[in-house]
Parts: sequence; C-alpha cells; structure tokens
Amino acid sequence: MPSEDPSNEIATSSVTASSQRAGWQLAFAWLVFALYVGLIEYWLGWARLLAPWSQLDVGAVATALLLFLLTYAVRAHRIFDYFRDSMRGRWLVGLRLMVYHNALNNLLPMRSGELSFPLLMRRYFAVDYAHSLPALLWFRLLDLHVILLFGGIMFLGNRWHWAATSIVALLWLALPYMAFTARGALGAVVAKVPMRRVAAILVKALDGLPRTQRTLWRSWLLTWLNWFVKLVVLAWVLMQFVEIDSVPALLGAIGGELTSVLPFHAPGGVGTYEAGIVAVLVPFGIAAKPALNAAVNAHLFVLGAALASAALALLIPRQNAA
Repeated sequence: MPSEDPSNEIATSSVTASSQRAGWQLAFAWLVFALYVGLIEYWLGWARLLAPWSQLDVGAVATALLLFLLTYAVRAHRIFDYFRDSMRGRWLVGLRLMVYHNALNNLLPMRSGELSFPLLMRRYFAVDYAHSLPALLWFRLLDLHVILLFGGIMFLGNRWHWAATSIVALLWLALPYMAFTARGALGAVVAKVPMRRVAAILVKALDGLPRTQRTLWRSWLLTWLNWFVKLVVLAWVLMQFVEIDSVPALLGAIGGELTSVLPFHAPGGVGTYEAGIVAVLVPFGIAAKPALNAAVNAHLFVLGAALASAALALLIPRQNAA
C-alpha cells in the first residue's frame, strides 16, 4: 500500500508542508501585484501601453500565439516520454496536466505553482511524489541548462573569439551527460547509507532520474526545441513594441525567462519578469520606459497564452485514451 512506503509518506508530508507556507508571504506577494498594477498605470498608462496591439497584423499575432502554444505540446511530450510506462495511451491527459501546471506556475506566487506537477501526476497517473519531484527537478535543470547556453553563446559570441566561445559551449553541453554518468556512483554511495529510511528516500529519488541514455537525449532535444521556438516568439513580440535588433531581443527574452528560476515572485511573476527584460535591454541603449513597455507586453503575451491554453484544456477529458 502507498501509505506503507516511508519514502512516499515523507515526500507527501513535504509537499503538504510546502503548500502551507506562511500567510504573510502570500499577502506580501499580492501587495507587490497591486503595486505593480498601480505603478504601470502611473508610469505608462495601461490604455496607452496596450494600444499598439490593435495595430499589429492579426495573422502574425495568431501565428506567434500558435507557435507559443506548440511549445506546450513539446513540453507535454517531454513529460509523456519520460513517464511513458505510467502515461501510455493518455498523451492528451499529459497535455492537460502540463498546461494546468504551466498556468499555475505562471499565476501563483512564490513558485507555489510548481507543487501542482507532483499533485497532478499522482491524481491523473498514480505517480508518487518521490518519483515525480526528482523528474520535475531534472526538467528544470535541463531548462536552465539550455536557456543559459542560448544566452551564453549570444553574449560571449560578441565579446570572445569564436574558438573560445565554442570550447565553453561544448563543455557546457556535456554537463547533462556527465550528470547522467555520475548517477551510478551516487546510487552505490546511497545504498551504503546505514539509515534505511533515509536510504529508501534517496534511492527512490535517484530512481526518478533518467534511466537510459535514450531518455536523457530525448528529453534534452525536446527541451532545445521548446526553448528555441519559445525564445524566438518572445523576441518577435519584444520587437513589435520597441525598436531593437534580433540579438538584443533574444537576450531580453532570455532575461525575462531566467527570472522564472527565482524562489520568490509575485502572482503572475509581475515585476521580476519585466525587470529581467529591462535589465538586458537598457545596456543596449534602449531607454528604460520603452524597454518596460515592451517587457510588460511580452509578459502579458505569456500570461495570456497560459490562460487561453488552460481554458482550452478543459475540453480534454481526464480519462482520455488517445
């Protein structure tokens, strides 16, 4: 029985404890959100900020949105491929799970939306927390690995010799495989831990990491595809609201997305996401106010896509067997 598994019991209590964090932190996050709305109205004016959308080509915006939604399907397939045995025949339910997790992660404060992944994996596919939480960590590390590589190549490529940039990029590319190959050694060490309860938890956690090189490379390639499309779309959105070249726009998109790894953010990630974009654009000679205008609109695009996809996901039945 699941309740008799000490690793599952402790992992469950960990998830529950994390979901019951201090109320004052939540209140502070919503205060930041309210201040954000007021300050944007004061500095830019919401009506003036949103007006350029009406002048954009509808077909171009629709294409950008469809491409952005396509990245959700790519990420859903990454989950499906990783948990193939548990999710077999239910790809659409996996898409529903990913979309809900993405929306909650975008909208809820203090990274609390991340908790929806293990909760939904258990609810939809009976995958226990001790397996889904390490997998989520693996996905997040892959995301960080790829986005930093994109940013590093563009940033260093303009400052270093191409040979030096290539060497650094190749070393960075090798990190996931190096981590994968160290898994066996870590497992041998964990197996010798004298405390059986702790050892059981650690073994279960390691069991959530990729088991084969094929799984490793597929999840890595799917992560590349996701971020390539996502960053190109976000760079295009930024370029619609401020006069900027493609490289600064891509770096700006990366700056905004990197803020998603911060342990704290207000509801919807407001403030931190914009700060990440502005911090990158200003050194390229873009004035703070136009940079902020573009950053807010890019963030609204991200949040709008998250909400639209969550609404569409309601049409997917939980017991789908496609």
